[in-house]
Amino acid sequence: MRRREVESWLLAHGFRALPQKATGHRYFERNGVKVTLRSHGPQELSRKHQGMLIRQIVAAGIPKDEVLAGLR
Repeated sequence: MRRREVESWLLAHGFRALPQKATGHRYFERNGVKVTLRSHGPQELSRKHQGMLIRQIVAAGIPKDEVLAGLR
């Protein structure tokens, strides 16, 4: 899973991009849930980051099966 692919997927599924801060991360929001996507380091996301993102996206109201099918 690559950062740019996740960013495109989030925008296509109703997340809106929030203004960037000085942390170097990208923020997206849907239904009051903020998803943080790191924007520095390797393009490929680690398993740890993938799991964190999936949990945040599911908390925003998208079924886990749909998330897994779309991102993997």
